[in-house]
Amino acid sequence: MQKGGIVGTPYKSVTTRTATFQDGTVHASDIAHNNAAQKVGKLFCGLKKCPTTPDAASDENATKFFKVGDKIYATKIDVNNDKDQVVMGIVACDTCNKTDPPTYNKANVVFQFAKGSLASTPASTIEDTIGQLFSISDNNSDQGNQQQSQNQQQNQGQGQGQQQQQQQQTETQTVQMGMTPDQVIGALGKPDQQFNVGPKQIFVYKTAGVKVTFFGGKVVDVQ
Repeated sequence: MQKGGIVGTPYKSVTTRTATFQDGTVHASDIAHNNAAQKVGKLFCGLKKCPTTPDAASDENATKFFKVGDKIYATKIDVNNDKDQVVMGIVACDTCNKTDPPTYNKANVVFQFAKGSLASTPASTIEDTIGQLFSISDNNSDQGNQQQSQNQQQNQGQGQGQQQQQQQQTETQTVQMGMTPDQVIGALGKPDQQFNVGPKQIFVYKTAGVKVTFFGGKVVDVQ
């Protein structure tokens, strides 16, 4: 619900309040419609088809204003081009709104457009008008956003793990002066090429672009 002013009645009630939304404003419930519905309710009672308890809609305490932020379900959508109206039936989502005990209040909302305009009005414009009163909540989208958030957290954790691993590898691959050939192999692995030139020994790592020179079995130069 984006705006207040809509009165709901219990779902089991024979009466249904009707509000009109026009020019961005919620207008009071349709009294004539509600009076007619009450007459129908009395007729049902006269035919002994009403419950033994009083009709909840006849009790003002049973009615409830839908509040801004309340979540509702659309139970029907009717389009009347002759009257330039889109009529939507709504019922409260008590589970979403944490209403206890649940009431499942209902109401009808008439979206009134200018005379003779509805038939030629683009669907996107009609949706925008309805959206001024009811914002659309997409559960799939919510789940997708939640999944995306979880994926981001997971990726962030993986990124941190990779960063730590890279740091460890960097530390492991450090070659210092005075290291022996075995120590260098432990840090960088076996060389791609190995040269023995007199007292000198040279390890060449093509992938890393590193050349390590040993003299007397100790690192004396790294290029």
